[in-house]
Amino acid sequence: MKFTLTVFKQDKRTKSGEKLQKKYDKDFKNRKGADEEAALLMKDPKIRVTINETMKIVKNLLSGKDVEIRYDTPRACDPSTELYHTM
Repeated sequence: MKFTLTVFKQDKRTKSGEKLQKKYDKDFKNRKGADEEAALLMKDPKIRVTINETMKIVKNLLSGKDVEIRYDTPRACDPSTELYHTM
């Protein structure tokens, strides 16, 4: 399975209090492997890691067929939304 790990580091200069360090995709056998890698990264207390499955399946609004898209696809590019079909 492919997971996307997003690494944030505390940064008091930003409004949210943290800054995106890196975002990368990696293949793991299961979620446990991704959790272990995140735990290694979070040994530094200033680091926060989020884990997401890279791909998700949505249903195309017009055809009704299943389509695989990235989890972070903008709404305007998602075929399961009305906005996609009106542009």
